[in-house]
Amino acid sequence: MTVRINANQFSLKYLADEDRLLFSVAMSSEHELGVLLTRRLTRNFVDALMKHAPEAQIAQKSDEAHAESGGRPGEAKEETRVKSLAFPPRLVREIKIVPKDGGDCAIVLNNGEQQLVLEVAAQRILRVTEIFLEISRKAGWDFSELAAEPRKQPGTELQGKVLH
Repeated sequence: MTVRINANQFSLKYLADEDRLLFSVAMSSEHELGVLLTRRLTRNFVDALMKHAPEAQIAQKSDEAHAESGGRPGEAKEETRVKSLAFPPRLVREIKIVPKDGGDCAIVLNNGEQQLVLEVAAQRILRVTEIFLEISRKAGWDFSELAAEPRKQPGTELQGKVLH
């Protein structure tokens, strides 16, 4: 089963009992499809995705970091889940980052039975990365070196990447 969603339609939650992130998307008004991400896979994914954020976003984030102290309130919000999961979530085995025209990308999360495909516009890549970093921080996962310094190399093109 493949589910295609827009970048602003996903949910990310930390499950302390399993020490995993639950990434889910709406299947209907009542049900979601969810997959679980380990700390190691999340770290590798965030690192790979951050390298592909457009230079303008990285420069803007750097300017904002100097101008503000702490996070920006209201940008990411936690919501109480009102939808139930259609199937028990399974662990993601592989994440693919697939480049698209104009700097956009598709993120494919594969758990062996289902694939969730998240289409991310170029201008949203850094924001999606920040959401993963924010939830990881709340989980007590220390990825501070990733949050502090995006490492996109000037002049490099987005290339497909597969993470296991």
